Amino acid sequence: MTNNSKFTYRLRSIKKLAAYSFFALGLISSITSPAYATITISQVSPINFGSLLVPASGSPSITVSSSAANSSTLAGGAVAIDNNANRGEYLIKRTTENSTMTVNITGISTGSSALTLSTFTGRYGSTSITTFPKSSLTNPGTAGTDLYLGAKLAYTSAIADGTYNMTYTITVTIP
Repeated sequence: MTNNSKFTYRLRSIKKLAAYSFFALGLISSITSPAYATITISQVSPINFGSLLVPASGSPSITVSSSAANSSTLAGGAVAIDNNANRGEYLIKRTTENSTMTVNITGISTGSSALTLSTFTGRYGSTSITTFPKSSLTNPGTAGTDLYLGAKLAYTSAIADGTYNMTYTITVTIP
């Protein structure tokens, strides 16, 4: 049995200001859940990359950690304008209490060739996840267990003014 929940984010505020551009990851705009209720995935908060300065040249990046709140690493000359970068939090629940499960991240799309969303990491209960898919995860039961997600967002100076939708799908599979 598989549950796919697709999370869509709006990348807003790409505005030219003199020689610079700024962007921030917006809030969730839709969740699609299956008709059955054996597994539920609820977003508590989305992955947020904060507001970043777009350079005149180069390919900077920001990596948001899944292991600690408000923890991120800037690379390649990335400059954060605010301190709003934060891991995503998703609550996974199951109505049955048997077997383990597998969690995967698929369907990654940024809406722009100048943006790359990659290197997802996670924390599920006390289990660190360095790559997806991750199998043999313990059953969250009816109370649920939080899945924290981090990821890397790389961007180039070719990013244009506009609105971008970044999406990925969290898939939970019961063997």
